[in-house]
Amino acid sequence: MFSSFRHVFYNSNILYYIRILIALSGTTLLPWILGEQLKITIPLTLGVVAAALTDLDDRFIGKLRNIAITLLSFLIASVTVELLFPYPWLFFIGLALSTFSFTFLGVLGLPYGTIAFGALLVAIYTMLGTAIFTIWYQQPILLLIGTIWYYLLTLISHIFLPIQPLHNKLAQCYQQLSIYLANKANLFTPEIEENYQQSIFDLAMANSKLVNTMNQMKVTLLSRLKNNKNQSGTSNSLHYYFIVQDIHERASSSHIKYQNLNQDFPHSDILFRFQKLLSMQAEACQLVAHSILSHTRYQHNAKFKYAFANLENSLQHLTQQYSNNKQINALYNLLVNLKEIDTQLNSIAVEQIETPHSQSLTETQLSDNSLSNISDFWLTLTSNLTLNSTLFRHAIRMSVVLCTGYIIVQCFNLPQGYWILLTSLFVCQPNYIATKNCLILRIIGTIAAILIGLPLLYFVPSIEGQLLLIIISGVFFFTFRNGQYAQATLWAPRKT
Repeated sequence: MFSSFRHVFYNSNILYYIRILIALSGTTLLPWILGEQLKITIPLTLGVVAAALTDLDDRFIGKLRNIAITLLSFLIASVTVELLFPYPWLFFIGLALSTFSFTFLGVLGLPYGTIAFGALLVAIYTMLGTAIFTIWYQQPILLLIGTIWYYLLTLISHIFLPIQPLHNKLAQCYQQLSIYLANKANLFTPEIEENYQQSIFDLAMANSKLVNTMNQMKVTLLSRLKNNKNQSGTSNSLHYYFIVQDIHERASSSHIKYQNLNQDFPHSDILFRFQKLLSMQAEACQLVAHSILSHTRYQHNAKFKYAFANLENSLQHLTQQYSNNKQINALYNLLVNLKEIDTQLNSIAVEQIETPHSQSLTETQLSDNSLSNISDFWLTLTSNLTLNSTLFRHAIRMSVVLCTGYIIVQCFNLPQGYWILLTSLFVCQPNYIATKNCLILRIIGTIAAILIGLPLLYFVPSIEGQLLLIIISGVFFFTFRNGQYAQATLWAPRKT
């Protein structure tokens, strides 16, 4: 029982889901208990969703600042929609300018991009509810109340467990690293020629998610270290972060023609041995993630020693058979990198978690690219006002997409047409591959939601039952949203 309680108490994911459950229970059940109009449940719940999607980890003072900026952005976005909505031409111009501006703010850094995304999300949520609330200020106030309610819960959680969100992000880094290494291992499948392009695509997507997670972790570490350089929990996390960074660099540095390996070395076990080692290292990263979340000691697998010995013997035999093959040198370089990865993983098990040189690492390796003054902000914005900037192109693309969706809604007078804009906001990503992948998963999730959701509403006709479904679907949405987008779309909170 103690072990189970310890697992729940230290598991950030479980605590996060509990917070989501409490937040959604409050916004759905409180209006029902008080006998208020149940329509207010919609903006209250959507306010919680927007807040949860834009929640940023930081030290306490930084968290308060982020919350203040987020609330101001949400208020401006919602009020602007309410005031301009009766005037289609003005609304169209405002939508184009605000979409471009909010999306382009992402060049200033991850926190600004996250808050800007939340502001756009709240703007579209406001569009969805304009037909329900006749007084212009009602919906903005309710959305802000839902947002404040969720942030209040996060502040309470932060007071009692200030370091836990940092450990959660760190564990996510190792989980994504595990996925990346597993996809790397798939490139050593003997039949790789048949699914080579798909394997490369999966590896690229895993790499993109890993880099994004590492960037989020870096922003969080920099923010916490500014005024808390002696905080042991942050220093420990910094040490773990550098290990992730080093492993990723080594795992991605190999330049081997994977599709030719089976042809170059037929009847050899070399592919299986590399695949096995990478798979073992992927499993080790998962164990590290678990040890971080559960606050237990990571145990390095003793079988790595024998796996490396067998791989080296195979490479020596291969060298004797194919001495002139250029791929041999590349495989030896990969072996060196895998040994370094093993050294880093083993160091987690045998070294002190807080190293004496962690302070110097902070200063020399964790570069701070954050903007500190007005001139930095202005220089960053102006230098990205070019088609060579990915975010500039993405801001233009988002503006065109959302404005096109608004034109479709107006031309065909679609009562629920603003779901077009909401779907576009979630699906459109800065690069084509990510957008395509997200679109496919969104379609699958939406079809599944229709097939499952409509029968559920038929069998659960009561208001109480539907309120309970909102809570359950909301919790499942946040459970799946990071790793399983199709399932998250299935459970995404919708207006009933």
